[in-house]
Formats: sequence, C-alpha cells, structure tokens
Amino acid sequence: MRGRIVSPRRETAFERTQAGAVLVIGLILLSVLTVLAASTLSTATLELAMSGNDQYRNRALLAAEAGVERAIAAGALNAVGRESRSNATLSNGDSYTVAIRPRGLTAAPPGYNPVFSAEHFQVESTGTSAAGASVTIIEGLFVVRPAASSAAPSAGSPRPPACLTGIEILPALCVPAGQPVRTYWRYGSAPRS
Repeated sequence: MRGRIVSPRRETAFERTQAGAVLVIGLILLSVLTVLAASTLSTATLELAMSGNDQYRNRALLAAEAGVERAIAAGALNAVGRESRSNATLSNGDSYTVAIRPRGLTAAPPGYNPVFSAEHFQVESTGTSAAGASVTIIEGLFVVRPAASSAAPSAGSPRPPACLTGIEILPALCVPAGQPVRTYWRYGSAPRS
C-alpha cells in the first residue's frame, strides 16, 4: 500500500470572514469589564467621601452641642446684661462659638406656681470640625426663678419660699427668697449646616 498524499484543505468563504472575530469579541468583553470596574471604583470613592463628610458634620454638631452645654454649665446667663459670647477649641481639634442673647422676662412655663417667672434666653452655637464642616444650633431656654413681684415681703414678715407644685417628678420644690431655680426649659430648632 502506498502512502496517500493528502492535499491541503481549502478554506471556505465562511471561514475566511470569521478570521479574527474571537479577538474582536474578546476585546469588547474586556472593554466592558474595564468600564464596570472603573464605575464601581468611582462609586466606592464617592461613597467614602460622603461618609467622611457625614462624620465631619456629626463632629461639628457635637462641638455645637458642647458649646451650648458648657455655656449653660458656666452660668453665662445674664438676663439684665447684653449678649455674651464665648468660644473654645476642644481637645480633638473641633471648635465652637456660642452667643447667648437675653430675651426678657416671661411667665413661668406650665406647672409652676404664679410666684415664679422665667428669664428667656436664646443660645446660638456654631460648631466647626477640624476638617471645616460647620453646624449651627439655635436653642431657647428659660431660667425659672421667683417672680420679682413676690420678692418684696410685707413689712416685718418673712417672705415664704416660692414653691413649685403640680409636676409629677418634683412633687414640691421650694426655693428661698432671691435664689434662682436651676430648672431649664429647653426648646430648639433642627441643626443647620
């Protein structure tokens, strides 16, 4: 048996048109995957920045709240005087500026005996985080104290203490003449950035 000579195979027209198609499809799929990866990376970076901004805003809010609390604790409430201002930098680098504005005498809040009056104050505190985010809180508060009309006892008789009645948590609270009641009625608005 003699060897058979096999003639080279001829390409058909279909095979000629498909040359390189796998390479083109592979490049298209690779391009799509690259765009998806870049988009995911961009979204993750944006979410990280948004999270950081939210954290800086929360730190500024905490600094503003610290300013309000420290101003009240320091007793910077002067009903007769003018606006008082203070500022400080906290240990973490955040800071606050507080302005306390007297708004005058008003009737005591509900539940107080008429012998009490209330000094109304507006407290505005702006907290700034170390990264530069800023939040302003505006709160109002009352300092409840014996009313001026009950301050002068009649001649020869000691002034009875002013008493707070009708509040469940404090069944009776009596205050010596001229002493402020360290009861604060706070109300406020939502923080502003």
